Amino acid sequence: YQDYTVQPGINYYYYVVAYDSSMNIGLPSDTVCGKANPLLAQGWPQTVYGASYSSPNFGDLDPSYPGLEIVVGSLDGWIYAWHYDGSPVSGSDGRLFCAGSEYIWSSPAIGDVDGDGYYEIVFGVMRNSDNLYIIRYNYGNDQAIVLPGWPKSIGGGGLVSSPVLADIDEDGDMEVFAVTFSPANIYAFHHNGDPVYEDTSGLLDSLSGILRGTPAIGDLNCDGDLEIVCCGGSESTRLYVWDRYGDYLPPFPVQVEPDQEYSVVLGDIIGDENLEICFYTGNPSNKLNLVDHNGNILWQKSLLAGYIELCPAFGDMNNDGAIEVVLGYNDGLDFGLAVFDSIGNNLPGFSTRGHDAYPPIIVDVDGDDVFDVLCGSTEWQVHAYDGTGHWIPGFPVKLGNRINSSPAAYDIDADGKLELMVSCYDFKFHVFDLDGSLFDWPRFHYDPHNSGWYKSGYYTAIHENMSMDNINITYFGLEVYPNPFKKRLDIGWTIENGGCKAQNLSLKIYDVTGRLVRDFDLLSNITYLTSPIIWSGTDSQGRYVPSGVYFVKFEHNQQSRIEKIVKIQ
Repeated sequence: YQDYTVQPGINYYYYVVAYDSSMNIGLPSDTVCGKANPLLAQGWPQTVYGASYSSPNFGDLDPSYPGLEIVVGSLDGWIYAWHYDGSPVSGSDGRLFCAGSEYIWSSPAIGDVDGDGYYEIVFGVMRNSDNLYIIRYNYGNDQAIVLPGWPKSIGGGGLVSSPVLADIDEDGDMEVFAVTFSPANIYAFHHNGDPVYEDTSGLLDSLSGILRGTPAIGDLNCDGDLEIVCCGGSESTRLYVWDRYGDYLPPFPVQVEPDQEYSVVLGDIIGDENLEICFYTGNPSNKLNLVDHNGNILWQKSLLAGYIELCPAFGDMNNDGAIEVVLGYNDGLDFGLAVFDSIGNNLPGFSTRGHDAYPPIIVDVDGDDVFDVLCGSTEWQVHAYDGTGHWIPGFPVKLGNRINSSPAAYDIDADGKLELMVSCYDFKFHVFDLDGSLFDWPRFHYDPHNSGWYKSGYYTAIHENMSMDNINITYFGLEVYPNPFKKRLDIGWTIENGGCKAQNLSLKIYDVTGRLVRDFDLLSNITYLTSPIIWSGTDSQGRYVPSGVYFVKFEHNQQSRIEKIVKIQ
């Protein structure tokens, strides 16, 4: 049966009844809900001249243009970039920068690497030399330029894994971390191309075998400093953690399981304020592993999967306030999405079966304010399930070829609703309008920095035309992390559109006497509009303040949000 009368955005309900040869009517079937596929956003799809394993990313590359830009790599060696409406960022067809003819397999990272208030794109190429790039789109002359000191030649057959950005040395700009494919080595560079650690090549550590997964960076033990977390490679049984200085964080590296070649992600899954480490290990164990910040294995689940970029996702799938772990799998005979709660039990309704599932995202697809899970598949479809394992009406969406990468969903046009972004082997890049506005794990490795750190705080406000004069505010929120802190406090702030204008938005830090310690001028500094604010414990003169109690005040007109913070030695 095909219903040609359906209209977009409307739920339709169907049931079936059977008649025998004497025209006696049987009992009706259960009623099912159907819905037309989500509509393509205006201006999409756009042509890509090579197939893509790369997952899309997004950021404000062009402050002169409304909304956010979408960035993706391709197997034709190009970085593509479009505005939210499908128009090319540069030129006539979305091709922004050519790195040669070799594959761009990894997912680009986007961030203000050099601290100048403008976003850069960081990506790897599948070749031995000139295989790690930082580029910036210069909207003044409509060109993409390579930053001084780049590209780097780090060997290893290039990068299948994706680069990660983090301010590891807490100096206000970002460092670039990258892992080579074979042999597997992990490197770290400053934004100018200088090595972060002692080795002049930028090498942090040598791993074992091959590594296809992406490392993660976050405050693992809640001490105020970032740690680097990475699997040890296909010929290793060890999970590695380094502190900000490049030394092993005790008791790491720890023994877990063989074949450590996939991505790691971080999040407070068990609710102890520290971060747990989640990753998949391949043959012969074939397990999903959850390890705590002390190197203890909390639980393991047997699943057979063999994708190039296996990456779990975290999110509250059943709206109970606790975090679940989601992984796509394929055991050759059965495949689908597995969802486990914080102690390793299967979430009711999962595992889903019937199709393979590439790295998932977790967002509100249908506008019911409850999170759902989306994933691509080699069966040419994008699938979406609610927290009980049922298909979301309007899904699956069939495209023109397989989808081997993670989709992304974010409000790139600032209309209050999410857009779904999908790379595909059909030489098209697709963007669809969704009904929901909430996200919990919106893209591969969580955020535009590829940090893999759930609730990293990197998602903040969208600015438009380098100004907030055209943003209306009805709600604004404030988050600080960690608290207490030693050397670094991440201050995340959010706004929602509507209501009065934003000209009087301010963020200030006071001591217990009410004395102003630091004033972050949100309206004049573009960096503060697009990134979390990092306070290193200095006053307005750059002097370190003593340990003690302070207050962060986020204010607009007569409304304010205040967070008490504690700086410790």
